[in-house]
Amino acid sequence: VRSANVHVLVVLMVLAAAVGWGAGQQRGAGSLIAAGGAIKVFPLYLVPVLAIVREWRLSLRVLGFSAALWAVPFVAFGTGRATDLYLQWWQDVGGNVDRLRLESRLDVSLESAAVRWLSPVDYSLRIDRAYPQVNVLNLGTDRARQTGRVLTLLVALVSLITFVRLGLSMA
Repeated sequence: VRSANVHVLVVLMVLAAAVGWGAGQQRGAGSLIAAGGAIKVFPLYLVPVLAIVREWRLSLRVLGFSAALWAVPFVAFGTGRATDLYLQWWQDVGGNVDRLRLESRLDVSLESAAVRWLSPVDYSLRIDRAYPQVNVLNLGTDRARQTGRVLTLLVALVSLITFVRLGLSMA
């Protein structure tokens, strides 16, 4: 929280949405997922999962609330400025992942943490230049990155299954 990392808040919002979904509070669950998706995009990955489990009403509510939230900048700033803001976000975050990786700390994702721990890292190009080598294995950067991607996929899969099981079991 001190470093303005809102992942915990967004994860709690998604968990509250699962509980709300299970309790039959579709509107609240949809708005929590949509609000979480407006802060960090990853909660919106639940929409296809909800469609797969045939939760059409909740899926549509998430999409509707998301459209409303993502439209707020157009109302507040006008079409041109809002479009510029979204394009800038896409260029800075979505469209230039390699630059983002170099400008951020190395261990901000499971994939990059695997690289740090499973291969030697050239810190001279990064924001954390003075960080010591901490790798416990030397798998090489590519294999370490692949290991991190597999771990990320496993965490995402377990998280999605847990979300769906929690929501369905409470229903």
